Amino acid sequence: MSGAKPLPPVDDDTRAWWEGLHRGVLLLQHCRACGSVQVYQRAMCGCCLGGDLEHREASGEGTIYSFSTVYR
Repeated sequence: MSGAKPLPPVDDDTRAWWEGLHRGVLLLQHCRACGSVQVYQRAMCGCCLGGDLEHREASGEGTIYSFSTVYR
């Protein structure tokens, strides 16, 4: 089987993420209530379940603790 795999559907929770990627910007979701950062985009904070989320551009700096390679 060959060919491109379809991308996940764009919805209200992921729209800003995909628009940022289209512009070449990595957006991270920040919770205004508890300050946690999450990737992948969700409707609620994974830590406090709050819904007051904003998108901020990643600085481009950080520490990689682990990675994986996916082969199709």
